[in-house]
Amino acid sequence: MNRFSRIYTESEELTPRSSPAASDESLQDHEIEQHPRVVSPDHGQEINSYREMRVAMVQTAAGLKPPSGGFRGNYATLFALTKHGHATMQFCWAYRKDINSAVAELKAEKKFQVSAWKWGRTPMLNANLEEVQVTYWKFKNVHDILCVALDAEEMIPTYPNNLQQVDAATWIEASLIGQTGEQPARAKTYADWIQDNLNEFEPTHVVFNDAFANVVTSNMPKVRKTTARLEIIHTLEQLPAGPFAGGISGGAKTSAELPLFRELDGLVAVSKAVQKYAKQYCDLDAEMIPNHAWSYKDKDTGDWPRFRKNFAKQNVVMINPAWVKGYEIFLGMARQNKQRVVENNWDELLNRPVYNFIAYSSWGSNPEMVRDLQAAGVKMLDPVTDMEPAFDNISVLIVPSLWQEAWGLIATEAQLRGIPVIASNVGGLPEAKRYVGPLLEVNKIDGTKRKEDGSYAIPSQDVKAWMRELDILLCDKDRYEAQSHMAYYTTRQWVRQFDVRGMEKYLLSVMK
Repeated sequence: MNRFSRIYTESEELTPRSSPAASDESLQDHEIEQHPRVVSPDHGQEINSYREMRVAMVQTAAGLKPPSGGFRGNYATLFALTKHGHATMQFCWAYRKDINSAVAELKAEKKFQVSAWKWGRTPMLNANLEEVQVTYWKFKNVHDILCVALDAEEMIPTYPNNLQQVDAATWIEASLIGQTGEQPARAKTYADWIQDNLNEFEPTHVVFNDAFANVVTSNMPKVRKTTARLEIIHTLEQLPAGPFAGGISGGAKTSAELPLFRELDGLVAVSKAVQKYAKQYCDLDAEMIPNHAWSYKDKDTGDWPRFRKNFAKQNVVMINPAWVKGYEIFLGMARQNKQRVVENNWDELLNRPVYNFIAYSSWGSNPEMVRDLQAAGVKMLDPVTDMEPAFDNISVLIVPSLWQEAWGLIATEAQLRGIPVIASNVGGLPEAKRYVGPLLEVNKIDGTKRKEDGSYAIPSQDVKAWMRELDILLCDKDRYEAQSHMAYYTTRQWVRQFDVRGMEKYLLSVMK
């Protein structure tokens, strides 16, 4: 590990894999090659000792295009690798609507061929060790990424992610004391399916984000000999040591996984905050490579996102209201906003305006939260995989996370569209915002205080500062526009400095 890694100081730029900033013009002014669907923004960034790679990535979020920022970052990496001539594959769970969309996209591009699709049924074991037949698909999507997908609607009730991680912990702990044959039967069934497909693909690299994929690939002698295994840390909870270990469903469940981390051929942290945590609590040296630059650009054209002018809409938005994401702060703001209607009905004397509060539900939003938000006057919307239309209606984005966000992709995305972001000063959020605009202090989750079920205890919060910052932005158009332009140009200039082949170079450096 150490020969491939460095620790970066506070005085250095955010990403070590950067090139001199390009002029602030369209991407097309420095393209060097043309893909059938994209342009390339990587002028002058050559790779020495180029070798073709075959990169398999195990995605743990359900969906061909999951809305989670970390997994969108993963997909952008696969997209870029494919564009540069490497073979790529993603293991995932796909909803049937995802499959229908993939077929429609391929047909629109005149790429659909029935003979290129494989599908069938494969046995899995559920929590009661009963055999269940699960549908699978194998196909190349419109971006030429091979998708090996299990039916999410069948897998979620059969073998949910939290059970996978529990089984992974049991398997790891059994291996630690030499009981290599003691892996749970349901884990072995799923592991055999993954192993069969990996062997068929013959990867040079396997990239993953969870303990299950780690232990499965560590028990494949051929893979260990010929394939580089890497983990990308998208949440501190993936790491098996420190105050946040196992703090969310799907996180690390045993400290016995730490030796497996030390055996990896590569470890990637998506922010300085994650890199420091890995070193401090796990003594692991991680290469710091933020989410790929293509995470922020149009996949079809390579264009920059369109700048928005949304001041007049007065829409205040939060994505994924969840306890750890600061749901309580957003709810408190919405209640204060509603109270203004009751008490003042737009009191011009006090200049206390009323805003439109909107929230997009996601993995952290339960029905009780939704009811409380709606009672506070919040318009609730379903999760979306394409945020572009949503950005048309966001005046200010609220990101009040209480836990140690590894990055905060949505904050970067919003600023690249000229949307001001009010965020908490935790984890990687300041890096994601490029330290532009309000960063507010919160009563942070420290990881040490847990409920009986192991989930985090949520400290109480004060929303006064949040409403004050919101009023400052949405009551003064000149201030809003100044903040909007600063966020846009600062973030865009930072993204332009990326070496978009940085992850590719790192993968080549650990290739066996």
